[in-house]
Amino acid sequence: MPEQKAKMASGLIAVGYAPATVTEDQVSYGSVTYLPSFEAGGRQYNATPRGDTQKVYADSTAVYGNSVNDGYDVTLTLLAVTDNVNKAWLNEQEADGGTVEVADGKEYPYFALVLIENTSDGTGKTTIFFFCQCSNRPSLSGKTAEGSTFDFEFPEYPIAATPRPGDNFVRLIKPGKEKIQSIPTGAE
Repeated sequence: MPEQKAKMASGLIAVGYAPATVTEDQVSYGSVTYLPSFEAGGRQYNATPRGDTQKVYADSTAVYGNSVNDGYDVTLTLLAVTDNVNKAWLNEQEADGGTVEVADGKEYPYFALVLIENTSDGTGKTTIFFFCQCSNRPSLSGKTAEGSTFDFEFPEYPIAATPRPGDNFVRLIKPGKEKIQSIPTGAE
Protein backbone atom coordinates (compact mmCIF):
# COMPACT_ATOMS: atom_id res chain seq x y z
CA MET A 1 0.00 0.00 0.00
CA PRO A 2 1.47 3.40 -0.96
CA GLU A 3 2.35 5.77 1.84
CA GLN A 4 -0.27 8.46 2.35
CA LYS A 5 0.83 11.98 3.11
CA ALA A 6 -1.20 14.32 5.24
CA LYS A 7 -3.14 16.94 3.30
CA MET A 8 -4.51 19.90 5.12
CA ALA A 9 -6.90 22.46 3.70
CA SER A 10 -5.07 25.74 3.33
CA GLY A 11 -7.63 28.11 1.91
CA LEU A 12 -11.08 28.37 0.36
CA ILE A 13 -10.60 29.47 -3.25
CA ALA A 14 -14.06 29.14 -4.88
CA VAL A 15 -17.71 28.74 -3.91
CA GLY A 16 -20.34 27.63 -6.39
CA TYR A 17 -23.87 26.30 -6.49
CA ALA A 18 -26.15 24.52 -8.92
CA PRO A 19 -29.96 24.71 -8.69
CA ALA A 20 -31.58 21.35 -7.98
CA THR A 21 -34.94 20.15 -9.26
CA VAL A 22 -36.67 17.25 -7.50
CA THR A 23 -39.14 15.03 -9.35
CA GLU A 24 -40.33 11.90 -7.57
CA ASP A 25 -37.10 10.42 -6.11
CA GLN A 26 -34.79 11.92 -8.74
CA VAL A 27 -32.72 15.09 -8.51
CA SER A 28 -31.39 16.94 -11.54
CA TYR A 29 -29.10 19.95 -11.53
CA GLY A 30 -28.59 23.10 -13.54
CA SER A 31 -25.12 24.40 -14.39
CA VAL A 32 -22.77 25.39 -11.59
CA THR A 33 -22.56 29.13 -10.95
CA TYR A 34 -19.45 30.37 -9.14
CA LEU A 35 -19.66 33.42 -6.92
CA PRO A 36 -17.36 36.21 -8.14
CA SER A 37 -14.56 36.65 -5.60
CA PHE A 38 -14.65 40.43 -5.69
CA GLU A 39 -18.43 40.56 -4.99
CA ALA A 40 -19.48 37.52 -2.99
CA GLY A 41 -16.50 35.24 -2.59
CA GLY A 42 -16.43 32.69 0.18
CA ARG A 43 -14.70 33.78 3.38
CA GLN A 44 -15.16 30.59 5.36
CA TYR A 45 -17.46 27.67 5.98
CA ASN A 46 -18.17 25.31 8.83
CA ALA A 47 -19.95 21.97 8.36
CA THR A 48 -21.21 20.30 11.52
CA PRO A 49 -22.48 16.70 11.18
CA ARG A 50 -26.13 16.00 12.05
CA GLY A 51 -27.07 12.62 13.42
CA ASP A 52 -25.48 10.34 15.96
CA THR A 53 -24.62 6.76 16.79
CA GLN A 54 -27.07 4.87 18.92
CA LYS A 55 -25.81 1.84 20.82
CA VAL A 56 -27.71 -1.17 22.11
CA TYR A 57 -26.35 -2.83 25.24
CA ALA A 58 -26.66 -6.41 26.44
CA ASP A 59 -24.85 -7.89 29.41
CA SER A 60 -23.27 -4.46 30.06
CA THR A 61 -21.58 -4.46 26.64
CA ALA A 62 -22.39 -2.50 23.49
CA VAL A 63 -23.48 -5.23 21.09
CA TYR A 64 -24.96 -3.15 18.30
CA GLY A 65 -24.44 0.35 16.97
CA ASN A 66 -26.52 2.22 14.43
CA SER A 67 -25.24 5.44 12.90
CA VAL A 68 -27.74 8.03 11.69
CA ASN A 69 -26.45 10.41 9.02
CA ASP A 70 -28.79 13.37 8.63
CA GLY A 71 -26.23 15.39 6.70
CA TYR A 72 -24.61 18.63 7.85
CA ASP A 73 -25.46 22.04 9.19
CA VAL A 74 -23.30 24.33 7.07
CA THR A 75 -22.57 27.95 7.88
CA LEU A 76 -21.19 29.75 4.84
CA THR A 77 -19.74 33.23 5.28
CA LEU A 78 -19.59 35.30 2.10
CA LEU A 79 -17.86 38.57 1.31
CA ALA A 80 -21.16 40.29 0.59
CA VAL A 81 -24.79 39.62 -0.18
CA THR A 82 -25.48 39.54 -3.90
CA ASP A 83 -28.83 39.60 -5.65
CA ASN A 84 -28.26 36.37 -7.56
CA VAL A 85 -27.57 34.39 -4.36
CA ASN A 86 -30.63 35.76 -2.61
CA LYS A 87 -32.82 35.05 -5.65
CA ALA A 88 -31.43 31.53 -6.10
CA TRP A 89 -31.35 30.52 -2.42
CA LEU A 90 -34.07 32.62 -0.78
CA ASN A 91 -36.69 33.20 -3.53
CA GLU A 92 -36.16 36.98 -3.49
CA GLN A 93 -37.63 38.80 -6.49
CA GLU A 94 -36.64 41.79 -8.59
CA ALA A 95 -38.60 44.95 -7.80
CA ASP A 96 -38.02 48.70 -7.80
CA GLY A 97 -34.47 48.42 -9.16
CA GLY A 98 -33.36 45.88 -6.52
CA THR A 99 -34.49 42.68 -4.89
CA VAL A 100 -37.36 42.31 -2.48
CA GLU A 101 -37.93 39.69 0.17
CA VAL A 102 -41.50 38.37 0.00
CA ALA A 103 -43.22 36.62 2.91
CA ASP A 104 -45.03 34.11 0.73
CA GLY A 105 -44.60 30.96 2.80
CA LYS A 106 -42.85 29.12 -0.04
CA GLU A 107 -40.12 26.62 0.68
CA TYR A 108 -36.61 27.79 -0.19
CA PRO A 109 -35.16 26.22 -3.35
CA TYR A 110 -32.75 23.27 -3.27
CA PHE A 111 -29.23 23.48 -4.66
CA ALA A 112 -25.88 21.68 -4.64
CA LEU A 113 -23.07 23.55 -2.90
CA VAL A 114 -19.51 23.36 -4.30
CA LEU A 115 -16.50 24.36 -2.16
CA ILE A 116 -13.02 24.32 -3.68
CA GLU A 117 -9.95 24.58 -1.44
CA ASN A 118 -6.19 24.62 -1.73
CA THR A 119 -4.42 21.87 0.19
CA SER A 120 -0.94 21.74 1.68
CA ASP A 121 0.23 19.28 -1.00
CA GLY A 122 -0.86 21.61 -3.84
CA THR A 123 -3.48 19.18 -5.22
CA GLY A 124 -6.50 20.91 -3.76
CA LYS A 125 -9.88 19.39 -2.99
CA THR A 126 -13.45 19.89 -4.13
CA THR A 127 -16.33 19.22 -1.77
CA ILE A 128 -19.87 18.89 -3.10
CA PHE A 129 -22.86 18.88 -0.78
CA PHE A 130 -25.53 17.37 -3.05
CA PHE A 131 -28.84 18.51 -1.56
CA CYS A 132 -28.83 21.87 0.21
CA GLN A 133 -31.35 24.45 1.24
CA CYS A 134 -31.01 27.65 3.25
CA SER A 135 -32.34 26.70 6.66
CA ASN A 136 -32.94 30.31 7.56
CA ARG A 137 -32.41 33.81 6.20
CA PRO A 138 -28.99 35.32 6.94
CA SER A 139 -28.79 37.82 9.77
CA LEU A 140 -28.32 41.44 8.78
CA SER A 141 -26.01 43.80 10.60
CA GLY A 142 -24.24 47.09 10.13
CA LYS A 143 -22.61 49.81 12.16
CA THR A 144 -20.97 53.16 11.81
CA ALA A 145 -17.27 53.55 11.11
CA GLU A 146 -15.36 54.96 14.06
CA GLY A 147 -12.21 56.93 13.42
CA SER A 148 -10.01 55.65 10.62
CA THR A 149 -10.87 51.97 11.14
CA PHE A 150 -13.54 50.07 9.30
CA ASP A 151 -14.97 46.81 10.62
CA PHE A 152 -16.37 44.75 7.78
CA GLU A 153 -19.67 42.91 8.21
CA PHE A 154 -20.10 39.58 6.40
CA PRO A 155 -23.36 37.70 5.81
CA GLU A 156 -23.56 34.14 7.14
CA TYR A 157 -25.88 31.77 5.33
CA PRO A 158 -27.19 28.85 7.43
CA ILE A 159 -27.52 25.89 5.05
CA ALA A 160 -28.96 22.43 5.69
CA ALA A 161 -27.12 19.80 3.62
CA THR A 162 -29.31 16.69 3.77
CA PRO A 163 -29.22 13.27 2.06
CA ARG A 164 -30.20 13.49 -1.61
CA PRO A 165 -33.53 11.75 -2.39
CA GLY A 166 -33.15 8.51 -4.31
CA ASP A 167 -29.58 7.55 -3.40
CA ASN A 168 -29.01 9.24 0.02
CA PHE A 169 -25.72 10.81 -1.14
CA VAL A 170 -24.73 13.58 1.27
CA ARG A 171 -21.35 14.85 0.08
CA LEU A 172 -18.49 14.05 -2.24
CA ILE A 173 -14.87 15.02 -1.66
CA LYS A 174 -12.55 14.65 -4.62
CA PRO A 175 -8.97 15.73 -5.27
CA GLY A 176 -8.35 18.72 -7.49
CA LYS A 177 -9.26 22.37 -7.62
CA GLU A 178 -10.63 22.82 -11.12
CA LYS A 179 -14.04 24.41 -11.27
CA ILE A 180 -16.55 21.72 -12.15
CA GLN A 181 -19.41 22.66 -14.47
CA SER A 182 -21.92 19.94 -13.57
CA ILE A 183 -22.91 17.99 -10.47
CA PRO A 184 -22.50 14.18 -10.51
CA THR A 185 -25.86 12.44 -10.36
CA GLY A 186 -24.85 8.85 -9.61
CA ALA A 187 -22.14 6.63 -8.15
CA GLU A 188 -19.49 7.44 -10.77
